[in-house]
Amino acid sequence: MSKALLWIKGLVGNNKQASIAIGLFILLLVLLLVRCTAHAADADSVNLVAGTEVVTGGTAPALGLRIVVPARGDFNWYAGTTLLGKTEKTANNWAWFGGIEGCRWRLCAHIGPAYLQNIDALNGAHTNYNLGLTFRLSDRLSLEVEHFSDAGTTPVNVVRNLTMLAWRLQ
Repeated sequence: MSKALLWIKGLVGNNKQASIAIGLFILLLVLLLVRCTAHAADADSVNLVAGTEVVTGGTAPALGLRIVVPARGDFNWYAGTTLLGKTEKTANNWAWFGGIEGCRWRLCAHIGPAYLQNIDALNGAHTNYNLGLTFRLSDRLSLEVEHFSDAGTTPVNVVRNLTMLAWRLQ
């Protein structure tokens, strides 16, 4: 298997057949969610996010799904899940998160709680903070920087940082 495919396979810890089935399911889900219509900036959105987890000890792939729902006033609610790939220091991991997001022009910032499935050499607790910045490149494409950390509340707080592209499916 080429290095790139092995890197991407680091998202899941399953055998080859299960990894292929997971990949096909994600592809099918994306195809069923994508809509080719224009959307207002203040409408609900479902986003596929993909990119690189940059941590002490290397990089790993990251893949997730995020929903953003406008709230009353000048902020949004967001919730999502991200598969975090295997690094030289850690096994693959899985994060769930949610919170609030504020936007001006093409820039958005968000913060909220996060839950990591496994405690490891990077994050010393299941409970973490998720914060980040999103820059909208177009109506459908955004550049995101994500950060998962327990803010130093445990002795292990090396943190996870992600650089992602988000594609608005609807």
